[in-house]
Amino acid sequence: MAWDIILNLAISLDGFICDEDGGFAWISGQGDSQADTADHFDFDAFLASCDTIVMGRNAYEDCFSSLTDAADKQFLVASRTPRRPEGSVVFLAGDVVAGDVVAEVLARKDRPGKHIWLFGGGELASAFIRADAVDRYIVGI
Repeated sequence: MAWDIILNLAISLDGFICDEDGGFAWISGQGDSQADTADHFDFDAFLASCDTIVMGRNAYEDCFSSLTDAADKQFLVASRTPRRPEGSVVFLAGDVVAGDVVAEVLARKDRPGKHIWLFGGGELASAFIRADAVDRYIVGI
């Protein structure tokens, strides 16, 4: 069984993903449910459905510590600089724009396991979109 590559991302109406302090706690809301829709996204269930998280190096360095519930996941990190694996983190040193990283992730898609979460950043997500390699989009605004 092939598993989906899922691009799950959040955007804000003002175009900034991070708050003034570089955090993104705003994504979980401010405790006000007036603008909520009937269909709520269950992040914990989504995370449990994935066993691989693909991200760019900047996203890894900025956000990895916030993914504390992902200790059992494999991380594939696109980086222009070759690096040795660090525990469950494998660094993919191919060219993102040329599609090397996309090809390497697609080669893993048919393995036994769960979904692949395409975490971001923008350059990496764009490469997957251009290659028509995203199976499902989940966008939070």
